Amino acid sequence: MHKASDWRDKPYSSKHHTIMTNEQLNIPGIRTFANRQLRDALLPLLPHYHKNAFEFTFIVKGSMRFSTNNKEYDVPGGSVFMSYPNEIHSTNNNPRPVHEQYWIQFDIEDPDHFLFLKREKAEELIEKLKKIPKHLISTEPKMVGSIIEKAFEVARQNNNPLLVASYLLVFLQLVIEASKENRYYRAPDIEQSIAYISQHLHDEILLDDLASLCGLSTSQFKQKFRQIVGISPRNYINNKKIEYSKKLLSQNIPITEVAMALNFSTSSYFSTVFKKHTTQSPREFQNRRDINGV
Repeated sequence: MHKASDWRDKPYSSKHHTIMTNEQLNIPGIRTFANRQLRDALLPLLPHYHKNAFEFTFIVKGSMRFSTNNKEYDVPGGSVFMSYPNEIHSTNNNPRPVHEQYWIQFDIEDPDHFLFLKREKAEELIEKLKKIPKHLISTEPKMVGSIIEKAFEVARQNNNPLLVASYLLVFLQLVIEASKENRYYRAPDIEQSIAYISQHLHDEILLDDLASLCGLSTSQFKQKFRQIVGISPRNYINNKKIEYSKKLLSQNIPITEVAMALNFSTSSYFSTVFKKHTTQSPREFQNRRDINGV
């Protein structure tokens, strides 16, 4: 069992991964503002917390699974996962899948230095954040995504900290308001296709059939699915099949049987897809569970 640490991000920049900290941002109360476009699965996020800081993770594309207080949260594209100050969270041994995310850490230790606000307004906003009733918040993805993207681009240019802070204030207000409602923004036809996928993991799932179910052409369906869910329908199907395959592999069912049961064309293709989504092969997954006595 890993001991939770007080995690502090360090500045980093690459083609698909940028982390800016307070030293670069020059915005009081912003500890970290970062973006990652993950092209292959990463190892699980270990238990950690952020001392005196809220963390908001906005999923742009794909999905993430977070865990806190012995509860797991599946966070789809367009949604926000919030961790409270000093709250331990992780991905609970779940590898981080292909996705894109932004994360922002708001340091609330000093209300006199928080987003350029006067102390009275800063304390008022911090109290509203503390009263957010849930970790998983469904937002209006286009609006919230656009605001975060603009804030991030201005922050990278490092020429207008006040404008970045203004964008982030709008982001916080939108999240606060969204947290008060039971929002769900998936279109009914796409939601129907997602339900169909969940019910037919043992079958060969054809995109033509899903498109017909939604009353769309295949090209229209693929475009709409990606737009709403954040990843392609084929990638989503494989992800769900791999999640289910873990349960079967945990029962020591032979890998070939699992591959056939989930309608993969060959066991080698199943292994390739499994490793892409989990960072390990099916055999490694079974062996590690045996070693750990799980």
